[in-house]
Amino acid sequence: LEYSYNMVDENGNIISKHQMKPKKCDGVLCGKYFARHRNTTNYLWNKLFRKELFTLVELPELSAGEDYAVLAQLFYFATGYQAVRQEGYQYVMTSDSLSRKPFSRQRLDNIAAGQFVIDFYRHNNPALCPYALQKMCSTAVILYCQCMQSKETDKENICQRLKQVFSKSYKELGLTKMLRIGSLARRMMLL
Repeated sequence: LEYSYNMVDENGNIISKHQMKPKKCDGVLCGKYFARHRNTTNYLWNKLFRKELFTLVELPELSAGEDYAVLAQLFYFATGYQAVRQEGYQYVMTSDSLSRKPFSRQRLDNIAAGQFVIDFYRHNNPALCPYALQKMCSTAVILYCQCMQSKETDKENICQRLKQVFSKSYKELGLTKMLRIGSLARRMMLL
């Protein structure tokens, strides 16, 4: 079950509302639904899962991107999914959270999480790999831009590594697939 949520400041004032469109899917469609990333998030905190599902998943030790790696598995093994308009969570935007801080090397764990998901899909359902490859490309682009704007001392090496990650994923995915899957916003960003 995935709930709508609000982003709030440290005083509880609403910064933004994020309303989920009501949606249901069953069986193998749950894994594809998450892989496509339409009307779902990479957050664990706005979802409820049966505890038995967690016995099937591997919990990677990452500083960033761990929700994505876990959610790909949970959705794959789920027998049903439902998004609801009901607000079930108030996410407090603290000034010291990793996502609000300037670029740091910890964010590179998003690449490791992406590779984890690609490997998981390759092993369990290769038809979902293109979605994970496209997400890997967009993650590399976003991290590259963040790194370029940062005061990182090893910026050149990090950006070179991110270019390699993008290149490898892009070559495997191919331009044709990249332009046919995922959200319009993601496709335009990658172009």
